[in-house]
Amino acid sequence: MRARLFDRRGPRTSWLILLGLAALSGLVAILALLVLGSGLALAAWLASLMFGALAALAPARFAPREVELELAPGQVRVRGSSLLAQTVRAREVMGASTARHGEGFVVSVQTVKRAAHPLSFLVQTQEEAARLRVALGIGHDGEGELAWRAEEPVGVFFFNLSGWLSFALSAAGLAYTGILVAQGAGEGELSPTFTMGVMPLLFSMLRLMPQTTNRVLLRGDALYIPWIPSCARIEYWDIAWVGRDGRALVLTTRSGHSFSVAMKLARPEEIELVASQIDSARRRAQGEGTSREHVGNQLSTLERGQAPLGVWLARLDGLAAGLMGGYRGSALDRGALWLAVEDPDMTPELRVAAARVLGRLEPAQRTRIADLAEASRSPAVAKGIRVASEVDATDSASQQLEETWSELEEAQAATKARLTF
Repeated sequence: MRARLFDRRGPRTSWLILLGLAALSGLVAILALLVLGSGLALAAWLASLMFGALAALAPARFAPREVELELAPGQVRVRGSSLLAQTVRAREVMGASTARHGEGFVVSVQTVKRAAHPLSFLVQTQEEAARLRVALGIGHDGEGELAWRAEEPVGVFFFNLSGWLSFALSAAGLAYTGILVAQGAGEGELSPTFTMGVMPLLFSMLRLMPQTTNRVLLRGDALYIPWIPSCARIEYWDIAWVGRDGRALVLTTRSGHSFSVAMKLARPEEIELVASQIDSARRRAQGEGTSREHVGNQLSTLERGQAPLGVWLARLDGLAAGLMGGYRGSALDRGALWLAVEDPDMTPELRVAAARVLGRLEPAQRTRIADLAEASRSPAVAKGIRVASEVDATDSASQQLEETWSELEEAQAATKARLTF
């Protein structure tokens, strides 16, 4: 599946390759001092400084690029974004949201490995966006946190400048240490220069850490944007309009306030993408789009209540038999059942129940159900969906579900408590 990838930070492989070249150049410099003399060593140290500076200190502004997505249960491989393929795994997702963007649809994902900046995939159709969400176990609504960097304040500029100076001091200190080693200096002479080289290097590496200053933050409870003195909290239902004005994100609220957030480090198309995600959250908060509550109400007859597991499973098998027999009194809809299994925003109990009914209605689709289970970020929910759909015998299925039901209840409580946007 083709997609357009928005990833300002760029693939980690690019940074790791540069750091590897910096380390290799430093090793060559040391060997040159010990064997060939100082001429080659100086060139190697300069190369080490250059590669290290590019990896640790250079600002990242990767342009959006066309990539190929390979979807598999629980993961998405991204080819074409770097020398090596990136893999986004469902169980690493910290936050996600889907929005209509121009003529297509954008899925933004924040992962444990990329906590500083989201990955956003722009696809052409709603069906492609749905396939991407299913592969990563992402619901229709937004969940978790999504954060984009806004304009850096003056303090961050001086922090970056100090990183440059520290890196230069570190390179000089380590180079001088190598010269002393080549000249046969003792431990007493080497310790101060080695410390002078290593300590600033550690400080300069702080630049590689995720920066959290001045973020446009989408959370389950509200939108947070940088504002004097710290940030402004805006309820999604209160947003009247959001868009881009030059290199700034601008929005107005129903209560009559206007905000403009400078995002000079972002490309214009990325600011428009952020605006689309905020607008999508606004629409959901104002009652537009798919209603998860409506589907949940439609499938309320699948809930277990206080019934024993065996009795509950037998009742679900009876509902499936009624659907297969064309019983007109049933309010169950197969489309709603599939939506329940696919949507991680649904409660685990409802997802397991829907998987049980679908496993009886459509035995040929059990592989599809197993793939949906694999994409779940909760091992207990994944096992529950698989057991419910694949184990025909009620007693056996009840026994296997009993083993993991306490974990399912914990996942149930976490789902109900999770804030979505």
